[in-house]
Amino acid sequence: MDFIPLGRNIIIEFLGQADETPSPILLPSDYRPADTPYEVVRVASAECGNKCEMEWNEGDIAVVEAHMIRQFAHNDIVYQLIAENHVIGWFSVPEEDTDE
Repeated sequence: MDFIPLGRNIIIEFLGQADETPSPILLPSDYRPADTPYEVVRVASAECGNKCEMEWNEGDIAVVEAHMIRQFAHNDIVYQLIAENHVIGWFSVPEEDTDE
């Protein structure tokens, strides 16, 4: 069963792992400290909500507002979503030169 986002939501995944230094304070297992207000993420699925203004491709790298990332789990799969209006930019991929 595939999850298909609605509205202007994009399925994303985090690029790197958070610092795993032990803490003397018990925190929830999904806790991620907000070091900066932004997070660099990868688009995990080309399936975007039905109202997205941009065409997103799987693997696109985007910068998003970290506090607006939404996460949920279903059938032991964890999904992260961001609304398209919380994407502040993306990294362009240079076009391959095909005139060789």
